[in-house]
Amino acid sequence: MPRSTIKIDGAQRGPQRDLEARGEEFYRHYIALALERTGGVQVKAAELLGMSFRSFRYYVKKYNLKSESNSQ
Repeated sequence: MPRSTIKIDGAQRGPQRDLEARGEEFYRHYIALALERTGGVQVKAAELLGMSFRSFRYYVKKYNLKSESNSQ
């Protein structure tokens, strides 16, 4: 039997929110791992993940990740 989604104060709760939260958690870990593997060099981490540097910077900021090298 499928579980229903409940909205409380405009916020979505239930299986859909759980999936979104897990996706965000996975993506944050994925980007942090790329930064670690490239010694914090964002340009190289973006290339490693096959994404544009601009998109990569957006996600670094969104997930409040710090890189060891702030010049890249």
